[in-house]
Amino acid sequence: MISDVCLNSESLSLAEGQPATGTFTVLGSRVVAVKLVQAYGNVQGLEAIARPETNTVQVTYIPSEIPAKAKELLVLIETTSSIEKWIRVPVRLTRLKSK
Repeated sequence: MISDVCLNSESLSLAEGQPATGTFTVLGSRVVAVKLVQAYGNVQGLEAIARPETNTVQVTYIPSEIPAKAKELLVLIETTSSIEKWIRVPVRLTRLKSK
C-alpha cells in the first residue's frame, strides 16, 4: 500500500531542555499530489508554523513553557489528502551527554 502523505522524517528529534527549532517537509506520494494546510503543536511550548508554499513545517520547542504533565509532544499536520487528512508527527527529546 502506498501512503498519500510522506514526510522527509517520521519524527523530529530535539535536545531535551534546550530551546530549538526544527523543520520537516510534507511530500505527496508518486500517485497523489498533497499540499500542507496547517500545523499545530499539541501542547503549549511546542509551536508549529505551516509554510504551504514550500510544504514545510517549522517547529519551535520552548522547554520552559512545556507543561510538567505533558506525556508526549506531537505536531499535528492537516493536509489536502482525502485519505490522510491529519498526520501525527512525534517530537522526540534526546538527552545531552554529560562530559
